[in-house]
Amino acid sequence: MATGALMPIFWVFLLTFAACATLYLAVDRSDRPTQRRLQDLAVKFRMTDGDYGEDASVDSGVAGNLLAWAQRRLPEPNVDKPAVEKMVQTLQYAGFNHPAAPRVFMAIRLAATVLGAGLGYLAARAIGGSGIVFAFFGGGICYALPIFMVRSMARSRQIKIRRELPDVIDLLIVCVECGLGLLAAIRIVGRESERQARLLGGQLNQVSAELAAGATLADGLRGVAQRTGVEDLKTLAAILVQSEKLGTEMAQALRATADQLRIKRTMRAEEMAQKLPVKMVFPLVLFLLPATMIILTGPPMIQFLRVFGSR
Repeated sequence: MATGALMPIFWVFLLTFAACATLYLAVDRSDRPTQRRLQDLAVKFRMTDGDYGEDASVDSGVAGNLLAWAQRRLPEPNVDKPAVEKMVQTLQYAGFNHPAAPRVFMAIRLAATVLGAGLGYLAARAIGGSGIVFAFFGGGICYALPIFMVRSMARSRQIKIRRELPDVIDLLIVCVECGLGLLAAIRIVGRESERQARLLGGQLNQVSAELAAGATLADGLRGVAQRTGVEDLKTLAAILVQSEKLGTEMAQALRATADQLRIKRTMRAEEMAQKLPVKMVFPLVLFLLPATMIILTGPPMIQFLRVFGSR
């Protein structure tokens, strides 16, 4: 086999090996649950002592070293630009709150673009198309794929938080009615929710740590709403802050908020159910209708061709 014919195969093998090696090194194979609990405990102690250093939340292992290297070496994105600010906000909504997350994301996006352009060029060489066109489309697709995945993760996370919120509020109501203060209730519910692997558990633990460090309740709750992007949390924060200022009964305000959120959840489900007939029109027209027409008109057409073909 000629050397020119072996070059595309060699480059495909090299790029595939590089991608697999990158994914293998990026995976942290340490004991993640224990490590995360120890890390959260260390962050709480640091915040209680007033230490807000950025290195307090860096994981150990390969992934943590990668984040630390990105935080030191990669250039900081310009958050004054609307596109960069929106990207950072989307990363926060998806749960990537590390200070080096935007830099790592931009590096991954650049690497994916180069890899996509290279694969597109190799595909063009293999099938005989235009290398520039294939490289352009391959790079464009791989450039848009990371942000699409992050947005999908952010939407899924927001939906999960929105579903968890009424149940968490019910737990807060039980704790408040048992005689606990709101701060103690947030701490207990956050610990139990995190033990049950709920997303709001970590957020409530962070609020509890911020309150122990001297922050106000309004700042802590607004921080949760800002990190998650869930409108229901903004409503809950406004109601709790207003109840604290006016001195109204906290349990009654929480119960009213939980009932309102359940009504909104039911309305969202009804809205999705009302949209289903419209969304089903396109699959029916594209897939089911042609098959039905073939089944209904196929046998008569075959019989028609047999009759007139014999004559």
